[in-house]
Amino acid sequence: MNRKKFLATLGVLGLGAYTLYHNRAQGEPYSEYFHALNEKLKSEGSYKPSLIIDMDILDKNIEVLKSNLTVDYRIVVKSIPSANLVKYIMEKTSTKKLMMFHQPFINHMAKLVPDSDILLGKPMPVKAAEIFYKDLEGSFDPTTQLQWLVDTKERLVQYLELSKKIGKKMLISLEIDVNMHRCNIREPEQLDELFAIFKANPQHIVFNGFMGYDGHVTNVPSFLEAPEKTYEKSITRYEEFIAYTKKNHSEFWREDLCLNGGGSPSITFHKDGRCINDVSASSCLVKAYQFDKDVLAEFQPACFIATPILKIMDGLNLPSLDFATKPLKFLAPNASKTYFTYGGKWMAKFESPKGLSKSEAYGESTNQCIACGDEKQNLKVDDYIFLRPYQSEFVFLQFGALNLYRKGKPLERWDVLGQESNPDIISPTTPTV
Repeated sequence: MNRKKFLATLGVLGLGAYTLYHNRAQGEPYSEYFHALNEKLKSEGSYKPSLIIDMDILDKNIEVLKSNLTVDYRIVVKSIPSANLVKYIMEKTSTKKLMMFHQPFINHMAKLVPDSDILLGKPMPVKAAEIFYKDLEGSFDPTTQLQWLVDTKERLVQYLELSKKIGKKMLISLEIDVNMHRCNIREPEQLDELFAIFKANPQHIVFNGFMGYDGHVTNVPSFLEAPEKTYEKSITRYEEFIAYTKKNHSEFWREDLCLNGGGSPSITFHKDGRCINDVSASSCLVKAYQFDKDVLAEFQPACFIATPILKIMDGLNLPSLDFATKPLKFLAPNASKTYFTYGGKWMAKFESPKGLSKSEAYGESTNQCIACGDEKQNLKVDDYIFLRPYQSEFVFLQFGALNLYRKGKPLERWDVLGQESNPDIISPTTPTV
């Protein structure tokens, strides 16, 4: 036999075998959990895309969080953007402390939870801060309950001028770089010019602490540096800012300063209680996909997207490529079924049944989206496909309300926070679940 032809034939067979193995049918039926949820949604659901919160899992995650807390806990509202959900977690964790990142949300929470303690998680444009004061309603007192965040001299001067304009004292925390490199206060010596402004204007602006976010701790590739070492460097850097303040600006040091840090990616590291007295985290409580990290292994996913199947077709039928349908079904048995879902293109991955995938060839649509699968999933029209959000803060807002379930049974719907700061806000019902 001709050697070249033999090797070529062998290569084609090998490639074919690899393709068949790689694209083999990988589907599975629903797990017991999602089978029960599918049946419940089919009997009592809205038959439209919905965001589901499993309250039993949420409760367990709250207990895991509490077991890792050694300092005051602050809820990150952007990660769970529903007033009722925030109030529920406030009650479960016995905290009044919130971290906010969006001006309209600050106004909503100030009205709905007037006894809350709010720390900004990022520096706000001064005009956004001014709108907050203009739209503020209720008994919330920002002079004692709200800390604005600053990371430049220019922003501090802007807030100083705003304080003079509105006639209200402003509490200011400084955002310091603890090696994440996402703010401008990189060295302790930079505090000098900021404290000089505080010193000259005590009737208008008050230094109230530091915020040092360390979300990079578990995101630095491990081949560069172990998370434990990254955390050690980060917390040591925080301590250097504190030491510099005590030594060079002791008049500004108070035992009740807010020393905030943490975040879901690093929450378990802060169990050591070093340096900070105020830790923020909330994404771990619902555990979207991007928080699948070894350090968060005790937390379980508590949020899912459920969307019904509108149509089912055999194979993957591509426009103008009808001749390829049968070969594709043979070469890609994991695409032997095509499911069209109600809506799609969310920041999410398929969760159940297992073995579903997107079609890069067909593309995605926010109207009707394709999920490729096979016979093993045993799906029918009007069954639900479940997805897991990559993150909660944006995805939750796309659904308007969160659908609460406990022990597989629907409870109620909690609205997400609105994007306008001064509409007629209807106070949410007191959480009873």
